Amino acid sequence: MADWQRQDIRDTLYAGFFKCAQSRPVFKGKVKTGYKRVALRVDGVLQLQREGRAKTTLEKDHSAAHVMAALEREFDRQPTLAAVVVALRIAGVKRLNAKGHGVWDGFWEGRDLKAILRDPIYTGEWRLLNRDPVSDVWALLRHDGFDPVDIRHPVPHLAWFTRSQVARWVQKFSAAPPGKSRRPHHPHLLIGVLACPECGTMFHRGAANDSAGIMYRCRGVRRPHASGRETSVSERTALRALREYPPSGLLDLRRLLGS
Repeated sequence: MADWQRQDIRDTLYAGFFKCAQSRPVFKGKVKTGYKRVALRVDGVLQLQREGRAKTTLEKDHSAAHVMAALEREFDRQPTLAAVVVALRIAGVKRLNAKGHGVWDGFWEGRDLKAILRDPIYTGEWRLLNRDPVSDVWALLRHDGFDPVDIRHPVPHLAWFTRSQVARWVQKFSAAPPGKSRRPHHPHLLIGVLACPECGTMFHRGAANDSAGIMYRCRGVRRPHASGRETSVSERTALRALREYPPSGLLDLRRLLGS
């Protein structure tokens, strides 16, 4: 396929998508926290796509109202996003996905909270682009005064917070002093050597303490653990097991490299 054909197909697809986005909000991808996907109805009539599937839209998931109320409360109380994460964990408030179950371990992270504060849907506005475009595709599609960044729609029925609330939170968290780096300062010499006994994935870096020493852990992200818990092992335990392993079972690296 020639380059001009690829560009023609791309422009046709984008033109159809933009035409649809200019007429109504288009909700694609993963469902956001606090919302659920439902069939789109206009004046009570179910809207169908060409292939017969129902068009979908978002509406508030009122079963997650306690989660959104907890977010609003901790955004007001806590001085930093790290403190918000700690407060949510202490309160037992877990992050929900589209099916209402906890995502992985269900704990909140700073990036989850930043995504909510940056997304205008939580203040009642849908935008095609929530951030500055990072691809040259968007620049190529600007013509005749048209800019995809300008495509937006008011959706006040989807607002969980007000714009003044979000602006105040963003200003407060931006002015807060940066937290301590979580980058470990102790070497994990057995990275790439130790594997999780439950899922077989290589262990990742863990914390270190005076009693157990340097730790390695696996959260079961790539392959869920049957136990449902995080697996961890200390470097002391691993080294003790390696010392007890019979030398006859180890690889002869000189023979391997010489072959």
